[in-house]
Amino acid sequence: MLAGIKHYFRPENISDFQDMSREYSGRFRVLAGGTAINRFFQPSASRDVLIDIRNMGLNKISIESGVFRIGATVTINELIHFMRDFCQDGHFGRALIALGRACSTIASEPLRNLITVGGNLTHLFPWSDLPPVLAVMDAEIELNCGSRLCSYSDYLKSISSNSVDAGELVTSILISLPDGISDFRTAFYKYSTTTFDFASMNVSVCAHFSAAADSLSKLTLGIGGIGRIPRIFDLTEYVIHKSGEAISLDPEVQADELAGVVMSLFEIRNMRAFSDREIMASVAREIITRQIAEVLL
Repeated sequence: MLAGIKHYFRPENISDFQDMSREYSGRFRVLAGGTAINRFFQPSASRDVLIDIRNMGLNKISIESGVFRIGATVTINELIHFMRDFCQDGHFGRALIALGRACSTIASEPLRNLITVGGNLTHLFPWSDLPPVLAVMDAEIELNCGSRLCSYSDYLKSISSNSVDAGELVTSILISLPDGISDFRTAFYKYSTTTFDFASMNVSVCAHFSAAADSLSKLTLGIGGIGRIPRIFDLTEYVIHKSGEAISLDPEVQADELAGVVMSLFEIRNMRAFSDREIMASVAREIITRQIAEVLL
């Protein structure tokens, strides 16, 4: 499988990683969970170096000062187990429900013991269900153990434009939790032909509220599975008409109208489940409507 690899390194800290990434610039691949190495990593004369980051201490999860910090090499199952323990008393249940649902739909149980959160967010494989979830939640990523922070949405844009610096390593994912002044609710649904299949479409929604007035301040929707980069829609401006009146006082009706807005902006491509575009559009609208209604109700 790795016959073409000439050099294998296992740094213990970010300084060692940076030294190796500079020395072998353009030649290395990062190894974490390793689930995609056989399918997507093709050793060659120009790509003959593996840098294994599993010994860098990036496998920790913590909640401090209202920030949920997830290390890049935390596996999907490790995150699931942490969230089950942490949310068992109802802590931040509606805020983190989309993250929990997305994790539980990724691949199969054995593979979730290997797939890492960082790998799922950065490599954007067909089974990457986390990107739209973290994007709509306004998550941030920490690069090189704190040398730089950026929003995950901006990081996706840099992937899309091929402007990611290979020497910058995603080391943590940061999610700001509800603080009593503001609150947010999330929803997630994955549509696939089988339980363990890649998503034909997954939909993530995040609604931010002012806790004092219980009023909606931001509504974001993300659609993944239809291309390498998820599509993100800010629906806040559509919740209120230009006249200043709400689209509808009924959240379910409002959700259906907002789904119509999304479908008018969104062209479905690369469909895996159906060859009939009209059928997929109908399915997509129903999924989007239900997920928006869940966060508004």
